[in-house]
Amino acid sequence: MLYDADTQLMLDFQKGDEKSFETLMGTYLPRIANTIYRYTGSNADAEDIAQEVFLRVYRSKDNFKPEAKFSTWLYTIVTRLCLNELRNRGRHKLQRMPEEFDLEDKNTLLEHKPFENAEQTELAACIKKALDELPENQRIAVILNKWDNLSYEEIAGTMGITVMAVKSLLSRARENLKEKLRHYI
Repeated sequence: MLYDADTQLMLDFQKGDEKSFETLMGTYLPRIANTIYRYTGSNADAEDIAQEVFLRVYRSKDNFKPEAKFSTWLYTIVTRLCLNELRNRGRHKLQRMPEEFDLEDKNTLLEHKPFENAEQTELAACIKKALDELPENQRIAVILNKWDNLSYEEIAGTMGITVMAVKSLLSRARENLKEKLRHYI
């Protein structure tokens, strides 16, 4: 049977090829650290949880089944660890604005277009607040879809729901965001 490259690397790792694990870690570590940072808002937590993710991948290698893509299996581990961390802290909100909404060089923007900068800053704050207020499952679906570029199928596998449920979550999230941001749209 033919598998995608990452799934094949994981199967090779199951057979004892440590280099395959190193390759997977090199490929996914920056991406999952970014995802974890979006959940927690902390570099230290992102590093700790990312290490825990790969420790679990290493220890659970025999539990991996190639019916699921490696990335889906990995993001399931990431999502569960992040949610556990947030629950342990008693927080269920994103702590950081996603990178797409960060202002690149605030000083340059302020020098040249102060009113536009104020509007962008206000919009970014409103978007962050709107994302924070989404129900947890909608927020997770949005993060996985928009910032991690996972397909509906991958999100479904990660969240343990159907593709139709993913579409429904994203649709409701869009409606909620439109309502919360109606003054800006």
